[in-house]
Amino acid sequence: QLGKRITQKTRFTLIFAFVVVLSPYFIMASRWGLDCNLFLPVFSLGTWMMVKALQTQRFKDYALTAFFLGLSFYSYALSWVIVPLFLAMVLFYLLRCHSFQWKKVIASAFILLIVSIPILLFLAVNFGWIDEILLDWISINRLYSFRSGEISWTHFGQNLNNLKMLFSYDFLPYNAFQSFGTLYYFAIPFTLYGLVKTAVQTVVSWKSRKLCYAAILFLMFASVFLIGLLIAGANINKLNGIYLSLAYFTAVGVNDCWTIWPSLRKGIVLAYLFSFASFFFYYLAVYPDEVYPQYLFNDTLLSDLQELSEGWKTKEYPVYTNVNLEGYGNIFLLMAEKIDPRTIEPLASTINTQIGTYHFLLPETIDPQGIYYLKIATLDQELDRQLKEAGYQAQDSSTGLYRIYFFENQRH
Repeated sequence: QLGKRITQKTRFTLIFAFVVVLSPYFIMASRWGLDCNLFLPVFSLGTWMMVKALQTQRFKDYALTAFFLGLSFYSYALSWVIVPLFLAMVLFYLLRCHSFQWKKVIASAFILLIVSIPILLFLAVNFGWIDEILLDWISINRLYSFRSGEISWTHFGQNLNNLKMLFSYDFLPYNAFQSFGTLYYFAIPFTLYGLVKTAVQTVVSWKSRKLCYAAILFLMFASVFLIGLLIAGANINKLNGIYLSLAYFTAVGVNDCWTIWPSLRKGIVLAYLFSFASFFFYYLAVYPDEVYPQYLFNDTLLSDLQELSEGWKTKEYPVYTNVNLEGYGNIFLLMAEKIDPRTIEPLASTINTQIGTYHFLLPETIDPQGIYYLKIATLDQELDRQLKEAGYQAQDSSTGLYRIYFFENQRH
């Protein structure tokens, strides 16, 4: 629908859909429930409704634009800076083109404000502007740590290669594969061509003061990309809101190539189908068995914890570990130990210290009553020596990822 509204061409709409359906990024992002990946579909809905509102000038469409963009604030924290930047750029552009009605814009801005009130209160609490809100019908707590410091000009230099990363892969295997990239490597020229063409269309429309709907997609791209230059640890999932615009640019390149060089049409279709078949086989057959075996999207942590729980008296003795269960394993610890989460303190205050008998900070001196559960890859050799000198036996887990230090009476 978005492609149809921008170009009024059925063929382009089908090519746009074809690119989205077959590209690795959209398949991988939709296959599992990473919270931040919700931003792309909600942001896309808001952008689609914005284009529709500019065409129909109906208040209902303006209202839905405001609703979906406001809803995007609840999909991912980076939307709190991306969406306002996007709206500011769009408003500036539309002022130049005289392409909206102030009454409808003001009314939809009020709707956006209403939808955003809980987020605004959350920010006010966590920036220290107001006290915590603890009522029967709403609770807004001050977080133990707030990640606002992750946005800074100091990250600009190290993020200059973001576009390359967005086309290829990052350090997280669940975002993209080096062998295929996010939109397939052969499609990068199409994407770059479409990006340049859409940027030129935006500049021309700005100079001529004539609205170009494709400019909305360019501003969508620009808002995410510019914020991406300022964030710490930029990666594909943090910048997921950019991928609809990249798919649009790719479709622009494919569509123009399809028109100018008809002899290449079969080659383009075959390239996509062959790449998709190769990716599909790798993702479903090779990757889960040979590259990154997982259980419940976790690299065997649950099985190791269950092995520890079944083999050693973890409910009777303190268990010391310095890995904080990989920073995400508290859920698997509760599952492995069959701990009712209602019987422990809120995880917000215990995740960095203790859950049940598990202590996430090592004691300054060796506790002879404790079982030590340490990740081999980050094992302190001096601690290994001290534990063995203290009489501990050592046994690696069946996966070879963890080492268990224990006394014989601590076994089941």
